[in-house]
Amino acid sequence: MFYNLFRMDVSTIGPPILKSLSANIGSSLSELNKINSKDSTLVALIADYTNLNNKVITDISGIANYNATTFPSELNDINNQVSALDDRKTEYLQPLRIVKEVSVKSILSDTWTEIKINIVAITTILGMVFGCIVATHWFIGAYGEMKITDNKFYYLFYAIYGALLFPIPVIYGIINPPMWRAPLIPLFEKKADSPAWVSYAGINLFTYIPPSQTDLPIGKTVLRTMCVIVTGLIGATIYFKSV
Repeated sequence: MFYNLFRMDVSTIGPPILKSLSANIGSSLSELNKINSKDSTLVALIADYTNLNNKVITDISGIANYNATTFPSELNDINNQVSALDDRKTEYLQPLRIVKEVSVKSILSDTWTEIKINIVAITTILGMVFGCIVATHWFIGAYGEMKITDNKFYYLFYAIYGALLFPIPVIYGIINPPMWRAPLIPLFEKKADSPAWVSYAGINLFTYIPPSQTDLPIGKTVLRTMCVIVTGLIGATIYFKSV
């Protein structure tokens, strides 16, 4: 009689307890599933919660298999697993729940970080542009007798390597700058009899004005000044990366 009484009590109180545990697990799953991430830790945590919830649901449907002796042991085991998973969840969510303090110091710190990132990006872009310019214009000065129209491949070759190795041509542009005759890469000559398309927007970046008797060294001075600025940015970038 007592065995049947205990068995009846487990069948009565067991399902509500297990359903409460299942609801708690479901709440944790809902919280985790809202996180838009493919993180392996998160995926494993959701899988473990899901497996435990399935086990609890199985126990609810099979509550008749438990008695006053086995059910407390099973319940204790489930509680221990829930507690362990909750600890893992708390540890995983802690960095996501930290609210960053907003202050003058934090704003200045974030601003300084953005400035450093932007300076690095600007330095790289300007360095590659002026490395390309100096390298290709040096090629003109060194081999001025070679016609641009017949040697575009060489100018493109110098442009690519000038951009990739930009600190070297930029420093050379300070020491001995060539005359700056094309906005970017000299590929087309602009003469009195040149076709109109060489002056079109976009194409004129690659238009080269050949030297004349009235040339002034302004192009060299401007190019040297720009190379000095880019070199300063390179130095700032090296400093920012070291701190």
